[in-house]
Amino acid sequence: VAPQPPVPAVPPGPPGTIQPATTETVPPAKLNPALMPRPSSMEKPPGTPREYYFRTDVAGPPPFSNADYVGFDNGSATPRYIRMTTNQIAKEASMQTKSAIPLGVVLTPFADPQPGEAPVPEVDFTTAGGGGPLRCERCKAYANPGFLFASGGSKFTCNICGQVNETPAEHYSGLNPGTGLRMDADSRPEFQYGSVDYIVGSKDYCLRDPAPPAYVFVIDVSAPAVSSGMTASAVAAIRLILENGYLPGAQSGATVGLVTFDHTLQFYDTRGESGATTVQLVPDLNDPFLPLGGDAFFSTPELALASL
Repeated sequence: VAPQPPVPAVPPGPPGTIQPATTETVPPAKLNPALMPRPSSMEKPPGTPREYYFRTDVAGPPPFSNADYVGFDNGSATPRYIRMTTNQIAKEASMQTKSAIPLGVVLTPFADPQPGEAPVPEVDFTTAGGGGPLRCERCKAYANPGFLFASGGSKFTCNICGQVNETPAEHYSGLNPGTGLRMDADSRPEFQYGSVDYIVGSKDYCLRDPAPPAYVFVIDVSAPAVSSGMTASAVAAIRLILENGYLPGAQSGATVGLVTFDHTLQFYDTRGESGATTVQLVPDLNDPFLPLGGDAFFSTPELALASL
């Protein structure tokens, strides 16, 4: 209901006269929670046929994060592997700042494909003559369908930063005069799909031997999270992963770090005697730092499990 402009009170007239009715100011209506959109009202009911999603040039929202869909990679990674916090990005930084909409990306590089989806193709460079994946010299972006090759294939322009790069000899390919695409594009998955898994192992590409994976579990222990059961569910899921050896790389030296947060950050040091765990608090959330140095933060999955 639109607020009405105030009407000044009519001064009293002489006795015996009829006073006109006064109009009081109508206070603005409050927001009605019942009329506000809810995610549940936008979700499709159970049993709805699965949707097929692939990116097009027409702007449109991706499927919900909990939606049941089949994604197709036609040169851009599907939301199963990369999802932004907003579907539209402002052209100017000032507009983005004024909107106060958080801008971030959620990456899930090893997400499992759903039934009906093709597996992520692999690009094996372990037997290559040298080097590794083709990358931009300036921003280090990996080869992707957006790289624009020119000069007969001897140069390419990075679609991320615009840098013009020389094509290394091991990645050179002539261009199709009809399409302008690389002649080997059909046999190079990195020039067809937005998601690929690179397998590297040559000494020319790796400066040092690959380190075992390190995992950090961050758990919300605020009062709302505890009362809703979310904290207990997160701890139970982490315990299940650690107890059953589901953690990738657990047999090859993987390490685990634990962080909890509410109005402060809590870091856990599991190096104490007899399995005792020490908690370090960081009260500054705007400028946090790691209070544990060396190997104190990361521990074995067994020690992390004992501290949960």
